[in-house]
Amino acid sequence: LLRVFGLLPPVLSALLLPVCAYNSTVSASSLPGPAFDFTLAGARARAAFFFVPCAGKFGVFVTIATVQGRVCFGVNTNTSVLDAAGAQEVCAEFQAALKECCTV
Repeated sequence: LLRVFGLLPPVLSALLLPVCAYNSTVSASSLPGPAFDFTLAGARARAAFFFVPCAGKFGVFVTIATVQGRVCFGVNTNTSVLDAAGAQEVCAEFQAALKECCTV
């Protein structure tokens, strides 16, 4: 696990390591999606997100999917581990870290 953190940009590893250290886990899965346009219920899909069910002491799940060359991140939290305010804080910090990575 620590090896994976070493491969991440420092801003992301600094955000994710404390979450993992306190009985939480971050599951990062990269799922290649379709590289072509497609519709779902008659609407053009521009992004896709998938989520791992939260169970036990797993508190935060991050999923990554590519759709038509776009990278889509999903963040899911376990309400039995993290209250609404904590979940909002994790999501806000994750979004800020992604923005910082995109401007580097």
